[in-house]
Amino acid sequence: MAGLLDTAVLDGETVPAATIITTDAAGAAAKIHTRMPVVLPDLDRQLAWLRDDLTHADVAELCVPIADGVAGSAASPAWWRNRRRPPSGASRVQRTGRG
Repeated sequence: MAGLLDTAVLDGETVPAATIITTDAAGAAAKIHTRMPVVLPDLDRQLAWLRDDLTHADVAELCVPIADGVAGSAASPAWWRNRRRPPSGASRVQRTGRG
């Protein structure tokens, strides 16, 4: 998915801030909502999204609804598909001691 990662200052503390970019819903998603996340379905588009020199036109070209049937494990980079999975029942969440 396309998103933005930055920091924000809340009550004097710098914290991570993230946004998921959305676009008009298409296909099956349009039956349940008017918006859907921008999905970057292949490595070329994922790398393009991470470039520092993106123009407004580049962003507009990348932020289009994904075609039905395109999303899935084949759309994720190999490093994500091949990551080490935790043992059954293990938690992926680490407690930070806050809130």
